Amino acid sequence: MNSLEIQERQRFTICHEIAHILLDLPSSHEEVPSWAYAKRHPNEVACDPFAVELLMPYQQWLSTVPKEEPSLELIQYMADEFGTSFPAAASRFASLSDIPCAFVTMERGYVRYTTRSLQLKRVGAWISPRSSIPSDSVAHRLRTSSVNSTVTAKIAQDIWFENWEKGLDLWELARHYQPMDTTISLLWFDSEDLPEVEVNRFGTRIKDNEDLSELTGELPWPGRNKRH
Repeated sequence: MNSLEIQERQRFTICHEIAHILLDLPSSHEEVPSWAYAKRHPNEVACDPFAVELLMPYQQWLSTVPKEEPSLELIQYMADEFGTSFPAAASRFASLSDIPCAFVTMERGYVRYTTRSLQLKRVGAWISPRSSIPSDSVAHRLRTSSVNSTVTAKIAQDIWFENWEKGLDLWELARHYQPMDTTISLLWFDSEDLPEVEVNRFGTRIKDNEDLSELTGELPWPGRNKRH
């Protein structure tokens, strides 16, 4: 554990190491680029959810979180209650929210990973890892300004989500940490603004033009063109 880390990060590191012991998973802390989250050793990735559950237990979180719209004050309140960082609390909020909600972590101008609520998973809402921060997002605006700041604003849903219905809005609470060039965004909107879509067994959205053609009773063969 690094004594120079902030207290919240130290607490997470301790819980992460406890996970290695209890799950009997050897540590593998090789240095990897900050953008290469997917390249982390599987043991390290597996211990993170364990650490999150130790810090912010599921039942305790649900009984503590206020039943109101997300906000800077709400996320900070939950971070203080559980002794975690603001990003950790925002990510936990998104994963356990009963409204369409997502938490996005970005580094050096690129999406590192995304946490989605159950409702967004069900409709196949997707933000590609390693993609550039959307130019019309609040996160992009903050990073371009090159200052530490937190801003909440309303933007179009399709700015963030791929192959998404247009004409719908969401709220984006973004915060930028200039020294580390890290940006985070909490995205949410009302359930009534959730598009009605179908997803396949892989969680991928099914487009209308992917449906089978309507049966007419006429065979498509033989065609008009004949081989000679």
